[in-house]
Amino acid sequence: MTTSELSDSLADTSERHLPIARVSRSHVFRLIIRRLLHVIPVVIGASFVTFAAINLSPKTTVDALLGFDYTKAAYDQLYSQLHFNQPFFERYFVWLGNFVIGRWGTSYTTHVPVVTILSQRLSVTVELIVLSFLLTLVVVVPVAVAAAVKPRGLVDRSILVTTMLGLSTPQFVLGLLLILVFSVHLKLLPSASYVPLGQGLVPNLKSFVLPAVTLSFALISGYVRVLRADLVDQMQSEDYIVTAKAKGLSQWGIVSRHALRNALFGLVTVIAINFGTLVGGAVIIEQVFSLPGMGQELLAAVVGHDVPVALVFDTLIAVAVVVLALVADLIYMLLDPRIRNARTDG
Repeated sequence: MTTSELSDSLADTSERHLPIARVSRSHVFRLIIRRLLHVIPVVIGASFVTFAAINLSPKTTVDALLGFDYTKAAYDQLYSQLHFNQPFFERYFVWLGNFVIGRWGTSYTTHVPVVTILSQRLSVTVELIVLSFLLTLVVVVPVAVAAAVKPRGLVDRSILVTTMLGLSTPQFVLGLLLILVFSVHLKLLPSASYVPLGQGLVPNLKSFVLPAVTLSFALISGYVRVLRADLVDQMQSEDYIVTAKAKGLSQWGIVSRHALRNALFGLVTVIAINFGTLVGGAVIIEQVFSLPGMGQELLAAVVGHDVPVALVFDTLIAVAVVVLALVADLIYMLLDPRIRNARTDG
């Protein structure tokens, strides 16, 4: 390769790694507006599906709330009180309007406003998800890079076996196993004692260690495999890797300094679309470790036909998933100027 070819290739590589500071604010704003125009119908569609599923059998809901012993008069009164006697679409649009303005109703079973329940439960679930996500990111990148430096080597094979084990192990089984080892035998960590943040940072974090590890283990396994595969593909098929090798860079330096950024697209996509799975895993983990979070409340609401709570919680999760998809789109634009130009000029 000639000196001019090396220069051209390096220029192309540097263009693909433009600093984030050069992203135009107007470009970002236009992208956000376009994505928000897609968010609105998606959220409405998700809320409609949720509303239809939960309101599929009003009779079952009334039966669950009244119990086994009730009169027809009591049944008719509650049926009318919950507005099940009104047309389905009328009830849906009334509920949607109330949801938009924050009038989320009152729990059928506890008679507590849904806003109050959410404020009590949200912090626990958010802390669990954030800690699990941070732990995942801290582990995934160095492990995937270590696996991709020497494909099919001993380290790579060991990591692939471990990640396959992580993907095939049910979360509740892993959680019970961690409780047995670290709580029952070693007595290092609590198994089912949530400590609020206001009672101390260290006790609070200790109460989240086992739940966060349990929730993140399957995520780490999946993300490592995705990022490792993309890194290996970059190393084998991209011209700028050939240029870096021609300059005498080490394999580790090529993977971490050049291939990593271009391999992040697949990981960002998986993280964005996997948020629903993360919340679903939180439901299980909160049950295993007795954490008073949204997942535990959502499960109780679905089982107990507590329609207002289930509707609001499910719709908020749908909104969060769509917002994360928007964040992923922005990250794509920041990582690659070609995507930025294509989306803002088109």
